[in-house]
Amino acid sequence: MQTGLLLAEPEPETRSYLGRHLRTDGFEVIEAGWNAQALDLAERSRPDLVIVGETDLCRRLREGEPGRSWDRNVPVIVLTAPDADPVDRVRAFERGADAVV
Repeated sequence: MQTGLLLAEPEPETRSYLGRHLRTDGFEVIEAGWNAQALDLAERSRPDLVIVGETDLCRRLREGEPGRSWDRNVPVIVLTAPDADPVDRVRAFERGADAVV
């Protein structure tokens, strides 16, 4: 059984690159280009893992939203730029990230 993974990354080239490699590694990847789409897909597909490129989406997944239902305990990995400020990494954890890469 494949692990369902929601990949929410606004940058198309990055999303395509990551999606391709994650599929090669055996994940069933669902891609989203913007936050509203990612939340809709999280609700419909119930992924086993979420990878996001924006910490705000991580916060919204953890807090939930009125009228929406998804697993708020799904593991969330936040992607950051290699030169990301350490404060941004800490903020990602404060917003509910399980890992920051």
